[in-house]
Amino acid sequence: MNLENKYDVIVVGSGLGGATSAYLLSQMEGLKVLVIERGQSVKRDDLDWNPETILVKGRYFPKSPNAYVTQYGRPRAIFKLNEVVGGQTVFYGGAAFRFRKSDFAKWPISFEEFEPYYGQAEVLLQVHGEINNPHDEGRSQQLPFEAPALSAPALRISQSAKKLGYRPYKIPLAIDFNKCQLCNTCDGFPCKVNAKMEGEVGLLDKAIKSGVTLLKETVVTKILHDGKEAHGVIACSQVTGEQVEYRAKTVIVSAGAIHSSALLLNSKVNDQLPAGDIIGKYLMRHCNAVVGGVFPFKTNPEQVFHKQVVISDFYDDLREELGTAVGVIQDIYTPSNDVLKAFLPWPIKWANVMTGFIQNLLCIAEEEPHEQNRVTLLEEGKEDGFPSIHIQHSYSQNDYRRRDYLLKRSKRILRKAGAFIFKKYDIDSFSHAVGTVRFGNDPQTSAMDKNCKIHNFNNLYVVDGSFMPTSGGVNPSLTIVANAIRVMEKVKSQLNN
Repeated sequence: MNLENKYDVIVVGSGLGGATSAYLLSQMEGLKVLVIERGQSVKRDDLDWNPETILVKGRYFPKSPNAYVTQYGRPRAIFKLNEVVGGQTVFYGGAAFRFRKSDFAKWPISFEEFEPYYGQAEVLLQVHGEINNPHDEGRSQQLPFEAPALSAPALRISQSAKKLGYRPYKIPLAIDFNKCQLCNTCDGFPCKVNAKMEGEVGLLDKAIKSGVTLLKETVVTKILHDGKEAHGVIACSQVTGEQVEYRAKTVIVSAGAIHSSALLLNSKVNDQLPAGDIIGKYLMRHCNAVVGGVFPFKTNPEQVFHKQVVISDFYDDLREELGTAVGVIQDIYTPSNDVLKAFLPWPIKWANVMTGFIQNLLCIAEEEPHEQNRVTLLEEGKEDGFPSIHIQHSYSQNDYRRRDYLLKRSKRILRKAGAFIFKKYDIDSFSHAVGTVRFGNDPQTSAMDKNCKIHNFNNLYVVDGSFMPTSGGVNPSLTIVANAIRVMEKVKSQLNN
């Protein structure tokens, strides 16, 4: 074994969970840490703000599919995710919500135990939001920064929601507004001015400066273990095709709910668990949709940033009946003509003419954990030696019920704001994927303990959204960071012993 390939910790994946872990571990003196990422570096140039280049042509899409998808028993087109250093949060809109106390009812830890880590995560991500938010619960420290004033499109939604008796507030955003240009290319795009606090910016970049090694464009195909201890990984370069073995005292998996579970499955970790065949099950991604309202005037003629307002008054309306949150409604930008042409089933001529007169609201509804929604591996292999990934996913009637509950209220808000024609379109994305390696107190019903260590293993952890036993009704990003901070306390303690 080449001594250069021996590390104290290997982190698989550089999204928010992996980047947070690498950053915190980099603060331990003398620790040798390797981060392995399958993606390429983000260019952060003018093309990264070009809708056709990023959203239609998929500048950072892989050459081969990330996975094959079956929905409602029917095969669907191949599924591709951007592959970049920093993970999927390079393309998120910065939403940094806390889960509510009621969301922790089915978790192995309480909100009170978890809450201090939310505060640390908000500081780490420089979250800007509304001080004295009317929906905040049990907050031990205030948000570090006040959000900027509402732009005209956001103010339109806020005022209309208030007229209906709702209590809208500013979305907590992991964006450095000292750098932010308040452009209209945030959600779905890399930030070329590094204002958005994501996996690379503010986390992985600091870790690398502190001595962490980043190995990019490399796929981890297997975790090496003896059933009790993880010893390292086998990784394949996407550039040369070379397979290399890397050894470590601790392995932290954070490749996203889809790829983390696939890696654990390919490594036969399921065979060592008391619960048996549990890894890959209970995949959740939220049941989301967008309502577009057509107005008799241009809704955003200056093309300014306006993902600023959220309405969550009805978050727990169906909790007693359905056992889950309903979710939230958020203001969201309207895609360009090129994007509408490529993805929406609207007549092209109609979309071209009306784009400037549309304002959208995003409905994020909690999805229940269903055992049959899962990640599995297909027998056929790919060039890098990793089997193809298969996703099985369907929504329940209750999932749709929560979504429709939000859609109805979104239309009311848009109508009050002046819209007179409405169009709903579903979001078919796994950008909020969570839940495939759930944590819990009972080894018979979970894959990990409450510290996100795989049952029966001494040194194998998972710190991305895979750990969540429920999905909540908001973007999971802040919860992933808070949990990674919590878990790294345990990992650091273990490494010091």
